[in-house]
Amino acid sequence: MKPRKIIWLDLSRHWGITTMTLITLGLTIGSAGILFRLSRLAQARFKTIVNAGDAIIGYKSSDVQMLLGALNLEGPYPGFLPFRLYGTLLNQGRSAYQDGNENVRLHRQIVPFLFCGKYHDFRLIGTTAAFLNQPWPSPTVKLNQGKWVGSGEEVVLGAFVAKKENLKIGQEILVSGWTSNILSEQSIIPLKLKISGVLNPMDNAWDRGLYAEIVSAQKIIDASPVKAQTIWGKDVLNFMLVYLQPNADVPLKTLINERTVAQVVSVHDAKQSLENLTASGHVLGKLVLLVEVLLGALSIGGLMLGRSETKIKQLAILKAMGFQSLELRIMILWEGLFLSIGAIFFGICLDCLFFPIIREFFGDQLPSKTSASSYLWESWPIDLFAIIITMITCSIPYLRFQFFTSRESLQNLSGN
Repeated sequence: MKPRKIIWLDLSRHWGITTMTLITLGLTIGSAGILFRLSRLAQARFKTIVNAGDAIIGYKSSDVQMLLGALNLEGPYPGFLPFRLYGTLLNQGRSAYQDGNENVRLHRQIVPFLFCGKYHDFRLIGTTAAFLNQPWPSPTVKLNQGKWVGSGEEVVLGAFVAKKENLKIGQEILVSGWTSNILSEQSIIPLKLKISGVLNPMDNAWDRGLYAEIVSAQKIIDASPVKAQTIWGKDVLNFMLVYLQPNADVPLKTLINERTVAQVVSVHDAKQSLENLTASGHVLGKLVLLVEVLLGALSIGGLMLGRSETKIKQLAILKAMGFQSLELRIMILWEGLFLSIGAIFFGICLDCLFFPIIREFFGDQLPSKTSASSYLWESWPIDLFAIIITMITCSIPYLRFQFFTSRESLQNLSGN
């Protein structure tokens, strides 16, 4: 009889201990795999955050929330700013304030953003042609195909959107309204926009956006129930990405934070805050993952030690029957392989079932599905570690058996 069949029959006969081993190891693999993927997912946003601008002006909120909203296109719908503030900043250096203070131009460029809709979870952003003419440190934003949006109802697609949705220049798409986190958008008639261009790939979050003129975005706001919730009506913005003049950060913060309903956030400081926030969680997650894997390994080792006497007796009998040491080692490998594959399958089932639920539970604390994907194969280090641990623990009886001859083992076990 082949070693593989002997091990299969042995595992089937001792179905109780086999089931316990599979459940214990499977739970370890499944939970550790989920933690591992969540950790990778939390770090994934650093790959997609756009490296652009010196400061972000937005409705008063946390600096990290403003950073992720403007430069990673994630998070809840942001608050509104008066569109008039954008015009005031553009006119800096051309007039004086009423209180007599000097009006000095503090910026090199300002890019406005107004979120107004979604197309299959991709965000539609109202902006201006300044989006294409951003200075350093912005990535190169230029059209790969077509032209920038005109004054009509046109849209330019990010490279990822065009590729994923297989959209071409000249096609028309229906964009649903997205102007609030709580108000229903069912009253908004979907806006039909014609694709006028596609941006070049930038390998960041802006690849996942759709871009229209501010006028088109304000039409959606005008048709939305949210218009009645703001004193500025449709004349609003969500963010302004500002490229500053040298040493202009403090004056801009003084101007905006003290005189308006908005606030200024340094892009560099916000990124540092996000890194500090996620770094501590990343270290803690690794520690939890390590402890869980070690506890799982100890549990499997304990189960194997509990059946080691029976296993040694089985090996001794097989040795007496003429099986060679190589065949016995092959049997041990087959046992470890059967148990690890079964446990990995069970762990994968748990991962498939609970990972989407857990990701949904964390909500905006993790990147959205459109901004960062997570696949089952990403937890392969956990599966590999499980195979290695199972092979080692299955070898415990064989290693003990090596200290005795087959006859001595049988006599020792029989009590003679």
